[in-house]
Amino acid sequence: MLDWTFGDGSNGDSITFKLHRSDLAGTELAWNSADHPQQFWLTGYLTNAGSYAWRIQELEIRIKSGPSNLVDVAHVALAKEESFVVLPGREHALSVRFTSFVLATNSTLTLRVQRATDGRNHYEPFDTGL
Repeated sequence: MLDWTFGDGSNGDSITFKLHRSDLAGTELAWNSADHPQQFWLTGYLTNAGSYAWRIQELEIRIKSGPSNLVDVAHVALAKEESFVVLPGREHALSVRFTSFVLATNSTLTLRVQRATDGRNHYEPFDTGL
């Protein structure tokens, strides 16, 4: 897995997302069935307790049965027009569609940001394809 490093380069500064991943947290998460079997909607908020703005590009949804039994993981890559910036000290509402074959009424979901880039920049990062 790549750990993206971004910055404007003007002062030699860069921001490594992996060092700030814990600043972003999903709250008030809820899920509903979509119009197709095994398709679901996750809604909630993504809060940024850190001091950097992040452009969210990929989310990881962890599905548990019980407090520690991980049963499924869904990765949701956001298209360019779906990506969004979460400013420092703010929250952003979200709604994403995902697929799961084991999600049940007693499942609990947690949300983790898998990939984000520097929210100050308006360019698309170079995608290495790895």
